[in-house]
Amino acid sequence: MVKAEDIHPPRTCCHAAGCIAAAAILYTIIACYILFLPLLSGLQLTEFVVGINFFVGAIGCLLLSRRWIAAVPGSIWAGAIYGFSPFALGLAAYHPLAGVPMAMIPWLFCPAAFWRTWAPSLSKRLARYGRNGPPAMTILLSAIPFAAVFAYFWLLSTPVLGPIFPLPKAVRYDVAAVAGFAWPLTTKPHEVVFSFYHVPLAAFAMGLCMCFASRRVGALLIGGLGFALAVAPPLAHVAPAVWIMVPILVGSIIIGLGLEGLAWAGPGDSKWLLFCAAVAAVLTAGSVYLTLANGAAYGRAALLYTAGFLSVASIYALTTARLRWPLLGWTLLSIAVAVDLLSSGKHIADIVL
Repeated sequence: MVKAEDIHPPRTCCHAAGCIAAAAILYTIIACYILFLPLLSGLQLTEFVVGINFFVGAIGCLLLSRRWIAAVPGSIWAGAIYGFSPFALGLAAYHPLAGVPMAMIPWLFCPAAFWRTWAPSLSKRLARYGRNGPPAMTILLSAIPFAAVFAYFWLLSTPVLGPIFPLPKAVRYDVAAVAGFAWPLTTKPHEVVFSFYHVPLAAFAMGLCMCFASRRVGALLIGGLGFALAVAPPLAHVAPAVWIMVPILVGSIIIGLGLEGLAWAGPGDSKWLLFCAAVAAVLTAGSVYLTLANGAAYGRAALLYTAGFLSVASIYALTTARLRWPLLGWTLLSIAVAVDLLSSGKHIADIVL
């Protein structure tokens, strides 16, 4: 299986600036199409605040993902999938300030992800006190985002500001909620959606395989903690639904990693590609069945899952022919993800906003 450390490019300030500039252009286009285009007739300050939340969260996820993702396109798409996720659009339906935690939390995880790079001397000093010193520092810094979310909602609950916006007190985890993970277009206004759209789910499967194969489970544990807080009773003044942003963030990075693995896959990765193609095929078949059974509500999902399946299947066909064309792989995957994100995002925005 392709590993991130095998394809790391040299990273320079110019390289990082170019990555952020390309991402900024893409995210601006997505925000204008999904959010602003339907509202141009009566655009208000609140819509700009919502758009800023999306943009800042996307850039933060992009920068955080550079800790695990080598290829720039993988990081750019990870940021887009997080910043313009169905969950982010759902939060925007409540209040512009409801999306502030979602925007700030990727940035607050950066110290935990990069402190060894930023302070190598501190890392060496901690290592002298035992091998558990640096991991303990990482765990301590990982608590900063959670503390910041508690502080943010405590501030909004003070008598001076008062409860500015209500959020769901609980997250549903019944059959309908599980189905919403694969078919987010069935979302309703003021409904929290835990999903990554359609095409990215095949990359999510690949990213999970890469995480387990390389034994990188630290981020998965963080995502699991966020999900546990989301389904647990409320703590302090934080509505449990807000914590879904943590597994959404981790999942978006895993998707970016999976896109990288799919694009860079070679003949030795055929079994992993076949697994991802099978995941996409099952989701496509399920969408077709639901379309035939329930009408056109799932038709768009069936088309998008088909696009994802064809992209992965094309890469699999190349690898079986012992060809490795990463540029073609990135092109196929990027087109499929872009169409999915723009089409599905605008559909959900039209519903919830």
